[in-house]
Amino acid sequence: MNKAILLNIIFLFLYSCKEKSNSFIKTDNGYLLNFHEISGDTNQVNKGCIINLNIIAKDDHQKIIFSSKENGLDGVSSFYYDSTILKSPMNDILLKTFTGDSLSFSMKSSVFYNSFFGENFLNRTIIDSSFLKVDLKVLGYFNFQEQIDYQNKLEISAQNKEDSILDFAKKSWDSKFLNIYKSHGLYAIRLSSNDSLNFYGDSVKNEIIIGYTMNEISGIFIMKQFI
Repeated sequence: MNKAILLNIIFLFLYSCKEKSNSFIKTDNGYLLNFHEISGDTNQVNKGCIINLNIIAKDDHQKIIFSSKENGLDGVSSFYYDSTILKSPMNDILLKTFTGDSLSFSMKSSVFYNSFFGENFLNRTIIDSSFLKVDLKVLGYFNFQEQIDYQNKLEISAQNKEDSILDFAKKSWDSKFLNIYKSHGLYAIRLSSNDSLNFYGDSVKNEIIIGYTMNEISGIFIMKQFI
């Protein structure tokens, strides 16, 4: 009977470690960390390791300012735990975490970018007083060899997902459009055309100016340019 009670206590303890925590910890530099999940893992950040995180940072209007999904490899942002992070406020936050932890906190946008990318990356349009709500999932703290193995797995996974998305898009285009131009993996769909081009008064000889917009298949805007 006592053995059964003891086993139940151990099970509940292990189960609770994986459940949502909603516990709060305040760092020495004043950041309030809301832990949504506590993993129970003992792998902690250490100098010289590679940090692998899933990050979503939103502004006051819930607009995504930074996302590992769009800026990382297979949804993972990797950083070398060097002086850039060690000397930043993010260091005190990471020291409170272990692999598998999930947490959120509020941080100035300039501090967020400086912590991960350094001052040289900081865009002047980022206002010091603007705050970001950061959701962070710790995926792993690895040494160099562990990171190489992990990176290889991420690359394979990312390539497989990209191939799957492309195959799905091609099948969709094949069923929706006629006269698709295909060559060496390039799919081109003619949306409209003119019978003639007029260059009257054009000061540039033998040149054609092309305006184009580039989006990902998912619809995310990449760039707009004129050539």
